[in-house]
Amino acid sequence: QAQQAAAQYGAQPGYGAQMPAQYAAAGSYAGMQMAQMQQPYGQQQAPYVAAPKQQQVMPNPGPATQQRPAGPQAWSTSMWACCDDWFICCITNGSPSIMYGENYRKLHGSGFCSACCLYYWCSCFACCFANTTRANIRAKYNLPEEPCGDCCVHYFCSPCALCQEARELRKREGWQTWVD
Repeated sequence: QAQQAAAQYGAQPGYGAQMPAQYAAAGSYAGMQMAQMQQPYGQQQAPYVAAPKQQQVMPNPGPATQQRPAGPQAWSTSMWACCDDWFICCITNGSPSIMYGENYRKLHGSGFCSACCLYYWCSCFACCFANTTRANIRAKYNLPEEPCGDCCVHYFCSPCALCQEARELRKREGWQTWVD
């Protein structure tokens, strides 16, 4: 009887056809026969025919999806090269909160005012929050943590760190003017 039911519903050996969902829930051919008996006389469900599997085509990765080198890359400028870009140096020494806000905006796309106010009102705790921006820059561009940890860099010389971060963002992001 099981072979009859399998032949009736298209389960031929080697073809991998599947049972209809209402019969598969029964869990066996006996369940399939029971479900068949519950249908009104003369009405039978059409056999299930499995659709052929379609081959998935993977897109060819272009140059934009190239992977980063395995090891960390070097910073484009030294932390002590504050005067390499006079504009960044003057802004940072005049108002480091503005430079921090601008670095934050360049990195995240928004948030200049909140980052600027945070640095301005809590500058004595800058090493506690500015280090995360530096860590995000390092992670984004695969840069090493040098000359020491991010928190220590901002604790001992936050203006130098802000200048280095701004120069790195300018170089990597390609922005030329202050309001890009």
